[in-house]
This record gives sequence, C-alpha cells and structure tokens, in this order.
Amino acid sequence: MKRLRTLLIVVAALAVMVAGNILLPVPQAAIEIAAEPIGLGPITNAILTSFILSAIILIAALIIGRRLKLRPGRVQNAVEGVIEALDGLVRDTAPATWAPRFFPICVTIFLFLLVSNMFGLLAPFLGSIGIVHASDHGTMAAEQLIFLRGTAEEVLHHAHLEPGHHAGFVLVPFLRAPSSDLNLTLTLALITMFMVQVFGFWSSGIGYLGNFFRFKSLKTKGIGLGMVDVFAGLMELVSEVSKVVSFSFRLFGNIFAGEVILMVISALVTLGAVLAFFGFELFVGFIQAFVFFILSLSFFSLAVSHHGEH
Repeated sequence: MKRLRTLLIVVAALAVMVAGNILLPVPQAAIEIAAEPIGLGPITNAILTSFILSAIILIAALIIGRRLKLRPGRVQNAVEGVIEALDGLVRDTAPATWAPRFFPICVTIFLFLLVSNMFGLLAPFLGSIGIVHASDHGTMAAEQLIFLRGTAEEVLHHAHLEPGHHAGFVLVPFLRAPSSDLNLTLTLALITMFMVQVFGFWSSGIGYLGNFFRFKSLKTKGIGLGMVDVFAGLMELVSEVSKVVSFSFRLFGNIFAGEVILMVISALVTLGAVLAFFGFELFVGFIQAFVFFILSLSFFSLAVSHHGEH
C-alpha cells in the first residue's frame, strides 16, 4: 500500500507540473555566460545567491550545533557521518600535524560548492522569476528594469511601448547558482592556490622557493643536469599558475553546462520530463565539489612535503 501511495503521489505531482507547464507557460531566462546585474548596484544574481546560501549554511550549522544530543536523530547522524568521512579522508591524505589546519578550509569549500551546485538544479524553476530589461536594440538598460508579469502585451504596456514595437527583452533571474559564475570559481581557485603558497612557506620558510628556482643545481650538478633542473623548477612555477585556470574553468564549465542543458530541455519539453536529467546533474554537482575538495587537499599536502635540496 505504501508503494502504491508513493507512486500515485509521484504521478499526480508530474501531472500537475506537466499541466501547469502547458496551461501556464512562463518565459525562460536568456542564457548568459556572465552573471547579470539585478538593479542592486554591483551585486549580480550570482553574488546575491552566494550571500543567501552562505547565510543558510551558517544558520544551519548554528542550529545543528546547538541541538547536538548524545542520542542523535537522523539529521545529526547524517551531518556527523559526512563530517567524519571528510575528516577521515583529510587525515589519510595530509600529514598528521597539518590535517587539523587543512580540514576547516577544505570542508568549508566542499560544503559551499555542494550546496551551490545543487542550487543549479533549480535553474528551470527560478529562471522564469526575475526582471526584464527592455531596449529598442535588445541591450540592457538599468533604468528600464521592470518586473515581469502577465502576457507579452502587458509587458509591452508596462514598458510604455506600443504593440508591434520591435523592442528587445531580456529576462534576468534574481538568483543564479554561484558556481555557474566564472568570477566565483576563479576567486575560489585564487584563494586555494594562495593558501597552497601560505602553507608552503609556513612549512619550509624561504626555502620553499627552491621548488621553483633551482639555480643551486648549476653548482651541485653541473651545467647540463643543472639546466634540466632549473627548467623543471620553472615548469613547476608555470604549473602553479595553470592550476588556477584548471580549477576555475573545470568547475564553471561543468556547472554552467548543466544549467544550460536543464534550461534548454525545459524549453523544449514539459517540465516533468526535465526530472529525468536531475539525477545526472546531481551526480555531476557532487563530483565537482568533491574533485575541488580532494585537489585542494592534495595541493596543500604537497606544499608542506619536503622535496629535498635542489
């Protein structure tokens, strides 16, 4: 009976979504690579979502932290299970003395990215809630921001345009997954690689530069092998810079592509059919957050490892 009831609820929910999508269609947001302004000065929809998600994570952490019990409930068990798994992974990967320092940074990044990536699944729903930019040439003008409501004729009326006027309209959603904005992924990549250098200098002092500038090898190994060592060090320096690009574009590309797929599919088929793609995007969102976590942890660990004299 429980399975039958669950099946009926799922079928009814899908029927309501399909009927709603057919009877009450809503305009979809334009696909934009860059995060869009929403009329709050320099704040874009991705930045606003970052603030909201950060606040939700902090509030949830405070609430769960204050309600810890000796006999935990389901929520506490789930949270403790995740934290213990991540803590074990950090301790197995990082040197023992450095694991407590790496843990809060890596786990904070992981949790934020996980929540941010999951938020991207709401793109087909939230993509129709926002503000419209109206312009004769299809460009965005801040002073022409209007709230989207009603039919195309009503939008024209609110924009003070006559029916048949060839104006351009761009729907800008209020909220956008932060990890689908290259600015945020680049910022996280820069912070991560900056902390890699901090941990490197913290562990080895000025000698950490010897990983990149190996001119001492010219004396100890001779000109031939010394030049090879110098070149290898310079390539290591280039690798540190390239990690920023790799970090930022890998995350941005996967999450932004997922949002585009969901938006395009939702515009072509009924909303119920979009659910078939949610499982895949859930997997991608989790994997990308975990990859960022494990790479950050690995780079931190390598930075505090002693590579010997060069």
